[in-house]
Amino acid sequence: MNRTQTTLAFALALAACAAAPLAAAEAAPKPLNPLDALKARYGELKEAALTCPDAEFEARRQAILDFLAKPGETNRLAVVTFYLDVVFKDGQQIFDKPDCFALAKAAAGDDLLARQKYCNAFFDRCRLEAWARRPGLNAACSRDARLAFAEEVLADPSLGMAGRARDEKVEALRDLGRYAEAEAFAKAEIARCETPAAKVIAYERLANLYSTLAHRYMDAPDPATLAKAAEAMSAATALTNGYANARAYTLDLVSLAGWQWRLGRKAAAKATIEKAAASEKQPSYDVLYLRGKFAYDEKDYESAVKFWTPFAGRMNVDRRIFLVRSLYALGRKDEAAPHLEYLSKNANKILRPYYAYALEEYKKGKKSDE
Repeated sequence: MNRTQTTLAFALALAACAAAPLAAAEAAPKPLNPLDALKARYGELKEAALTCPDAEFEARRQAILDFLAKPGETNRLAVVTFYLDVVFKDGQQIFDKPDCFALAKAAAGDDLLARQKYCNAFFDRCRLEAWARRPGLNAACSRDARLAFAEEVLADPSLGMAGRARDEKVEALRDLGRYAEAEAFAKAEIARCETPAAKVIAYERLANLYSTLAHRYMDAPDPATLAKAAEAMSAATALTNGYANARAYTLDLVSLAGWQWRLGRKAAAKATIEKAAASEKQPSYDVLYLRGKFAYDEKDYESAVKFWTPFAGRMNVDRRIFLVRSLYALGRKDEAAPHLEYLSKNANKILRPYYAYALEEYKKGKKSDE
């Protein structure tokens, strides 16, 4: 080995020695920060509860509760999040029980983010109970409890959740059948608003209340109440400088146009939906669907298909039915076939056979043409 080779070999050996500690350091796992360690341990305990035999379930669940009771001072937001975690095992809800709501509220303490997390979770749970139409299933999240909690949040400005609490109060009063009180409160909120942004939100709240009340029954909406909804939403959309973004303004115009159309105010509805279209840089699904629906109702199937085609893949079952009918009315059965196939698989169980039959008839007709 000559002198140059010897020097090179020595340099490579020296570099290898220097790199060894670095490689070892990179290979060694970095210690978790306290929050990540908390999340990791909770994940381990939850996985154990989900996979354990039924006989061990209560013990595993208690282990989670015992664990969460200890580190509450270190990260209250994380602990509240864990308490409110919604996990099911064999159809049984594990953590989201009334006692866990109480534990989460206590764990939040004076941590603002943790308190807000709890408030939002409690309101969400109450909405779920109301939507499921199962009053009394969970007394801790009943309609009365929802109303009382909304009042509690409204009485505490430090939470910064007055907007949501007002929404929840109106909906709770509505669900309790106290319609006059809900209407009076929503109107009073409009009167107390000082900025255009606040007024827009308040008018939206009142409009949505009227819309829900107008559609309480399965038959046609109550015209007088729906007219009140349109009036309130029209007042909101008149405050163009009160919207946080253009999208919110567009969606309110879409709602208003739909209500105007149902009230038979077709000219006003068309003007409103065109205003919504003009507010967008690119046409959105919501605007194009309603423009197509207006055309469909007037038997202008060509225009309806033109509006709906760009978003056909996003149309749900109820809306896609109109597209199929329009294509059939135009004699464009080949284009309707993929949508018929979708309906035959995704419509409700009662209607699926009808769409399957229509699809089969289409296929038979294609074979006979060949």
